[in-house]
Amino acid sequence: MKAGQGALWLGCVLEGLLSSGFVGAERSFPEIVCMMGAAAYMKSVGELMKKCPLYERRNIMFKSRWFKGLVLSVMVGVFFMPYATCFGASSSDKIVMRFSDWGPPRLNNAFDRWFMDELQKRTAGRVKIDTFFSESLVKGKTQLESMGAGVFDFGPFAPPYTPGKTPLSNVISLPFVTSNVAKFASAQIEVNKLPEIRRELEKEKVKFLYSGVLSDYHLLSKVPVRRIEDLKGLRLRCYGYQEQAYHAVGVTPITMAPPEVFDALQKGTIDGIFYPLDSFISYGLADVAKYATLISTGVSGRVGAISMRTWDKLPGDIKAVIEELTAQAPKKWEEFVSVNERESLEKFKAKGGQVFPWPKEERVKLLKVGAEPIWNAWIKEMEGRGLAGKKVFDAYYRAAQ
Repeated sequence: MKAGQGALWLGCVLEGLLSSGFVGAERSFPEIVCMMGAAAYMKSVGELMKKCPLYERRNIMFKSRWFKGLVLSVMVGVFFMPYATCFGASSSDKIVMRFSDWGPPRLNNAFDRWFMDELQKRTAGRVKIDTFFSESLVKGKTQLESMGAGVFDFGPFAPPYTPGKTPLSNVISLPFVTSNVAKFASAQIEVNKLPEIRRELEKEKVKFLYSGVLSDYHLLSKVPVRRIEDLKGLRLRCYGYQEQAYHAVGVTPITMAPPEVFDALQKGTIDGIFYPLDSFISYGLADVAKYATLISTGVSGRVGAISMRTWDKLPGDIKAVIEELTAQAPKKWEEFVSVNERESLEKFKAKGGQVFPWPKEERVKLLKVGAEPIWNAWIKEMEGRGLAGKKVFDAYYRAAQ
């Protein structure tokens, strides 16, 4: 084998290891960086050696076996030096896991952060978690596929971003089902026990881990909204099936990832957004929109999931700790949300924001077009695709009441 070809071969082998799953839950992010760097280095060495004039002349020294052996030995040493240095820092029994979330630390990931802190404490340091917020690792809309591919080990994904892959999981984004955080979290846990939902996630190489709550959705807008007539013609960012509910009363619904919302509001691309109160503050939206309407679209959610490959590698005692912690999601979410919503409203008002209640008669009008009609349309759509829409919705609705 030529020396240049050998270097290229080693670089490609390392790239193959990275993409095939050799890097799993036990690899930290710095370790992966070292491996990627080694791969790129070896490939560049190979390319340079192939272009070397002396190498092309094939003189006696370059053709000799001892020289080829020397070059190969040096390449192998260079290859393993950064690799060994990176992995040497981790003890053989330490499990390093990577968590990713497309937004900043906020109410939406309050349970996620509590769970991570508790898991590291209760395992006495055996589990270490590297966290990546605000799309610092992957884009929000690629969370599901990136998790399944092993780019990170666990975190949330939003079913409305992946309707083609997780249509049944999207039941949690139906509007006006419940405004009770604890009941929503319990319902999400129950519905993920259904074999139809489990198979849906298994196809994406992930497993349900914990309930992800997006607390009650209200309206933040650049113009005052006090009744349904005020909604007509507004371009509003909606989440999941909120789009259909508000389109029925004259809204132009916009689908948009959270990190894009601030610029869209500031530039006037959208007139407002349906969001939990906490997100008015955590995304800085209260600086560019000053009117909040407590319209109560209902609690929605994300799915806290873990890569199947990561889960399968975890020791039984670690899995037991994880399951003990995730079972506390409904109670913890209720605690986090009750405190945060009060604080968020106070912060919004302190920034000069105005808050409008949503009259009871306006809510009745909205529910007539935005609740059961949307639920029934979703069931019909799922059943039309050969999926268990009615079974899933009924299980979710019963548990949420």
